[in-house]
Amino acid sequence: MQKIKILKIGLFGGTFDPVHLGHIKGALQLKKKFALDKIIFIPAAIPPHKQPSTITNAKKRLDMLHIAIGNYPYFEVSDIEIKRDGISYSIDTINYFISKYQKAAFFFITGFDAFIELHTWKSYKKLLDLIQFIVMARASASRSDPEAMKTEISNYLKKRIDSEYKFFKSKNAYLHPQKKGVFFADILPADISSTNIRLAVKKGEDITGIVTEKIADYIKKNGLYLDPV
Repeated sequence: MQKIKILKIGLFGGTFDPVHLGHIKGALQLKKKFALDKIIFIPAAIPPHKQPSTITNAKKRLDMLHIAIGNYPYFEVSDIEIKRDGISYSIDTINYFISKYQKAAFFFITGFDAFIELHTWKSYKKLLDLIQFIVMARASASRSDPEAMKTEISNYLKKRIDSEYKFFKSKNAYLHPQKKGVFFADILPADISSTNIRLAVKKGEDITGIVTEKIADYIKKNGLYLDPV
């Protein structure tokens, strides 16, 4: 009997307003480091922690993602949260992909600062029963101390999630006898902020080098980010 290949899939959620080179370069590093078969970018319709009025139209954010990943066959974009409409909860998205791909190992990709707010997410105690997490280090050089971040994640998991989580240096991961693992992504994320990009556009500053040329053109042609942010 032919053995069925188990796909390793990264789920990368966010507002992507706009998608920038930090997102793409970070995803490329994660694909290689964790031997992922694909990474699915999932733009949120309405993130729970943001005001809807401050977010760019979903279709335009979706368009920009399709443009940004066009040259990478192992990257995909899903509009599941946009089609679902309303507030985008990670628990619903994770359950959707688990049901869609019967033979897959999933990794939920998030940043350090978002992860240590996991207790504010809907049904957060169930998340680590369902999916492994990849936690990316802070990009800011002034606030990026990998060892300090690992200690903070360890303390957070034990205090907020489950005291049985233990750090294994050989795997750079926090493992639990029953729950899913949490992997620390010791990569070098680019220090780029979507907020700063929006502000730069409003001020008429050059954004080439932090977004792709095609994304810069799209932003200009569609008059994005010219209103107060």
